[in-house]
Amino acid sequence: MDGAPPVEPVALGTTEDVRVSFPQEDATFIARMRAAGGGECARTFESTLSRGADDAFVLEPMGKAGEYEVLLAVRGRSGDAAVSFTWTTPRDGVIAVPEATLAIASPFIPLSEARPDMSVSGLGADPGNAAVTIEIVAADGSSQSISSDAATIGCPEGSVRFFGTGDEVSLTEAPGPYEYRVTLQLDDAVHEAVAEWPQAEGDGSQPYVPLVFEPPLPGLG
Repeated sequence: MDGAPPVEPVALGTTEDVRVSFPQEDATFIARMRAAGGGECARTFESTLSRGADDAFVLEPMGKAGEYEVLLAVRGRSGDAAVSFTWTTPRDGVIAVPEATLAIASPFIPLSEARPDMSVSGLGADPGNAAVTIEIVAADGSSQSISSDAATIGCPEGSVRFFGTGDEVSLTEAPGPYEYRVTLQLDDAVHEAVAEWPQAEGDGSQPYVPLVFEPPLPGLG
């Protein structure tokens, strides 16, 4: 009815886990947990529910113990359904490590027209300052580099983004494949990663490559 107040999600309170029964054997449950009251940019955790010994699907805590807004979705032969509720987790759960990806070269865009795109998510906190330097080493041994401040986008929390613009990038053509040598500074700490593009035969349509930094990026755990 127009003008009706929004329906508040069910509050489960504090429980060790959340158990859900569903009659379809091929059902798949996916849970998304977001810190309560944090809005759209709050830190979010996602996982697929496992089936327990009693045949119920089990949602275990994720992230640091606290109150979460949970969206639980099920997919099955008869269709999809979803329910939302709040849950206060009594203990810390699984916390994913930070992830980072980088795209520069593409089979569809010449290197000279490329706009590097690097994303980092899952950091333990938003850094006060972030900067990146990327050295591109071509197949013939030639190299060129670009440097720029990176934006702490804060949505979701713990995210950093570097997206090169025409003013920041002046790359020249060089033969692939390419090695990317990335130096990322987060406040006073320096992290380095190396990746190759393309990574394997047949993945040329995918410009993004994962970055594994040393030392590891600081996560929430």
